[in-house]
Amino acid sequence: MRQAPDAESVRLADQGVHQAVHRQNGLPIRPARQQQHPVRYPPLVQQRGHVHAQDRLEVDDNQDAARHQRFGEARGQGWRGPRLNSFMSIVRSIQDIMGTLVFGGVFQRHPGLKVVCVEADAGWVPHYMYRMDHAWNRHRNWLAPGVTLERKPSEYFADHIYVTFQDDWTAFRFADDMNWHRLMWANDFPHSDSTWPWSQELLAEHASHLRPEQRRAILCDNVAELYGIDTSVLPVGGDVLAASAPA
Repeated sequence: MRQAPDAESVRLADQGVHQAVHRQNGLPIRPARQQQHPVRYPPLVQQRGHVHAQDRLEVDDNQDAARHQRFGEARGQGWRGPRLNSFMSIVRSIQDIMGTLVFGGVFQRHPGLKVVCVEADAGWVPHYMYRMDHAWNRHRNWLAPGVTLERKPSEYFADHIYVTFQDDWTAFRFADDMNWHRLMWANDFPHSDSTWPWSQELLAEHASHLRPEQRRAILCDNVAELYGIDTSVLPVGGDVLAASAPA
């Protein structure tokens, strides 16, 4: 049976989470209003150092509910085909937002911007970066008027976009085919997609082939560096976490 965390652990975790959240802003993957489009609404990226893209953040909940009521839809049923397609569509929607940021020239205009792509796996990143470069090489004339990219789209993605994942073994397997300094493992507790309570067993299987520096980065250092978390003040610090990670 798992023990409840002690008060000091809760305080430190709460402090770290609130400090991190207050340094970022929410970006929905299905913007309800045009002005929330990351290219059409530049203050969104000018006023924040981080943008957090997650499916559960909505721009206007009431407007979304009204739309479903108007079209006679049950809330959330906007997918095509079997219902499980709604689960699969999360990745496709996230990709649309990442493509909008890259192909819209947002990262070129804001070189310090960092985006965190949450709860959408990561194994798809190498292919998506290739596909972005392919599209740019063949069809860069499709870019909006006034938008030019000085670097390959994949380079913007690799530098600016962080991705989190849970039991996506392909993310671990193909870590060397992407910027693994932007990979952040999470257990997604308490959601139904969580790896809890099998996280350690999962990591023993999925992360066994990683080099020590990769393992420490993906499981601890990348997120600590991104959010400015001092792991030395935690009850279980980064050194302990890295040492206890499956070899």
